[in-house]
Amino acid sequence: MREVLTILPDANLSPAEKRGQVRDVAYAHMDFETISRLSMGRNWRDVPEPKRAEFIEEFRIHMSATYGSAIDRYTDEDITVTGDRREVNGDRTIPTVIGKPGADRQNSIGIDYRLRRKGEQWMVIDVSVDGVSMVANFRSQFQSILAQGGIDRLLALLREKNATTRESLK
Repeated sequence: MREVLTILPDANLSPAEKRGQVRDVAYAHMDFETISRLSMGRNWRDVPEPKRAEFIEEFRIHMSATYGSAIDRYTDEDITVTGDRREVNGDRTIPTVIGKPGADRQNSIGIDYRLRRKGEQWMVIDVSVDGVSMVANFRSQFQSILAQGGIDRLLALLREKNATTRESLK
């Protein structure tokens, strides 16, 4: 998080450079395999390995585009870590508050980062914004797509959504 806080206010970086640097930090600290598995829920076990790998990559690009746009809206918000909770399976939740300097809680956003140890590093496996889990939100969306068209339909939709993002990454 500290890395991101040095990138966002840097006036010498263009919005595209900021997005790229924040994306690199996110890729280093997010466990996209676990996020993908949790987002697919029970359907994960029915997906063959090559399609799992493709899903993880397409989903990572989609998440980058979806959440990367928030970088462009950053001005001078403070990010304050407000605690550290133990969760089941040895996970940890790190609650934070984002808001303008001096803002009251009503004008702030609560973001909880759920972490899981992977080897020697703690990796993000879910992010909840004001109590809404990213994983649960995606799982809900993916369930209906998978029920109607299976993994091939979900991958096709992700590829379609990611086409613009891929062009901007070149």
